[in-house]
Amino acid sequence: FTRAAAPLQVFIGELLANERPIATNQTGIIHFGAQENNFQVRFAAANLTNETPVEFSYKLEGLHNEWVNTGRIAEANFAALAPGNYTFLLRARHIGDTAWANMAAPFFFRIATPWYKSWWFLLLSSMVAVVTIVAITRWYLQQQNKTRQLQMEKELAVAEERNRLARELHDGLGSMLSGIRHSMEALEHQTSDTLGRDKLKQNVHNLDTTIAELRQISHNMASVSGVGGLVQAIAMYCQQMQHADRLTINFENLLPPDWTFTDEQAFHLFRLVQELLQNVVKHAQASNAIVQLSSNNQKLYLTVEDDGKGFAPTAMQSRGIGLKNLMQRVAILQGKADVKAAPGEGCSVMIELPMAPQIR
Repeated sequence: FTRAAAPLQVFIGELLANERPIATNQTGIIHFGAQENNFQVRFAAANLTNETPVEFSYKLEGLHNEWVNTGRIAEANFAALAPGNYTFLLRARHIGDTAWANMAAPFFFRIATPWYKSWWFLLLSSMVAVVTIVAITRWYLQQQNKTRQLQMEKELAVAEERNRLARELHDGLGSMLSGIRHSMEALEHQTSDTLGRDKLKQNVHNLDTTIAELRQISHNMASVSGVGGLVQAIAMYCQQMQHADRLTINFENLLPPDWTFTDEQAFHLFRLVQELLQNVVKHAQASNAIVQLSSNNQKLYLTVEDDGKGFAPTAMQSRGIGLKNLMQRVAILQGKADVKAAPGEGCSVMIELPMAPQIR
């Protein structure tokens, strides 16, 4: 025999949020702050016609989806609830009954999201992080550029000092030795003593050898200067870089005879040729390469091509500091570079420079 369910009235007797009493007769959703996330719920069930003990069961949707039986304990506790929407459901029955009596209306409440977990704060934090990363990356790249710029300025200063010393040797000491040679040669013709004349002749020969060596040292010390010096330096460098058993380098100078540029431009152009040919020798596995100087419409063009293994355009960013130095030198000359390459089809680099750029 099963006893019929008694008409119970189920209700929340007391609600505490962080030990603060909350009125339970409010309608709609009750809002709590992000820190008000500890709850104590005391409930009851009344039936004036039936004194049989009552057992309870509750469910907090948003936390779990199953009913929790508390037996005759009329209390539920929730600690550190996460932000979100919750629905508290309560039911009760007389012990021995099979049917439950539900609370008249669910209790709805919401716990606010803390500001540091809100979407706008997360979005702002992400934006700040991105801006910071971009700023640090830009600063790092600027420092690298400054370092390369200083290195190039040092190279240029060294080249200028070498040029100065070369001029001093050639114009100063060279002229003095030439003067001594002419004096000794004149003395040789004026001397009647055969032994003395032979010694003077030998000394004149020794001076010729010394002057020739001095001119060679002066030439080796001097960096490229002007069109003639640049063309000669590039031609000699191409010859030095050739590998007889693997690489042939052809140099073509198509510049007009009246083309002019500064010593600084000649210096950087020669360095560009060096860096490009070094890349060909180290990486291209080429059999032939071409270096060409040409001009058109007041523009100077430096072209270096090879028939090597080439590379994919997507690999441009991973080709190391050599390419960065090349682009830095091109920027100093206020020019632009066009690199064309494909796997198995070699590489072509064309650098376009204004006729008379202002060095940065």
